[in-house]
Amino acid sequence: EAASLLEASLERRSGTLWHAPASSALPDGLGVNERKRERHRLQRRAIAEQLAELGALGRGRCIVELGAGNGELSLALAEAHRDAVRSDTLVLLDQGSKPKGRSGHGRLAADTALEGHFASVTRLKVGLEHVDLAALREEVAPSSSGLVVLAKHLCGAASDYALRASVAASVAASADPLELLLATCCHHRCSWRDFVNRPSLRSAGLADGAWGPRCGIE
Repeated sequence: EAASLLEASLERRSGTLWHAPASSALPDGLGVNERKRERHRLQRRAIAEQLAELGALGRGRCIVELGAGNGELSLALAEAHRDAVRSDTLVLLDQGSKPKGRSGHGRLAADTALEGHFASVTRLKVGLEHVDLAALREEVAPSSSGLVVLAKHLCGAASDYALRASVAASVAASADPLELLLATCCHHRCSWRDFVNRPSLRSAGLADGAWGPRCGIE
């Protein structure tokens, strides 16, 4: 069901969104750690621009960042489109606790900075396999005009959980728009049990026994 609904949604879209791959946009002369930080910054900026191009920001939406970690993706979104997100509600959702930072090279959560950009900011600790996005929206932002789900580097089966949760939320609130933008990673951590479109793989001659080797190809 998740796969068929997502395909139907894609068919309703017209045009293609493009952005420069982060690896080709990196300047020369950066060290290893600098390249990593700059690559992530470019990726966050690309996601923010894609959401703006989709018209998915503003007008009192409920924005949910999955696997939010320290919230840097939402912060990049807010800094790039300050006026657009002022009326939006933000939910930071992660299965781990909010990063507190460590001495030296710690990652501090961006929650405090985010509170000045969005109408409200809520952080919740929950695994994606258990989340009910429709109920979450009803609890946090019942009068919101639509649901926006985004994630950067949503590892392995977490992407499948996110797709299922998003489809379920779309079905529950069929009259309201749902925008979904996920950047997947760690394909080797996917599982046959959790994959959203097993029938498509079976039709291509792939089954559980061939799943592991294929997942390792990124």
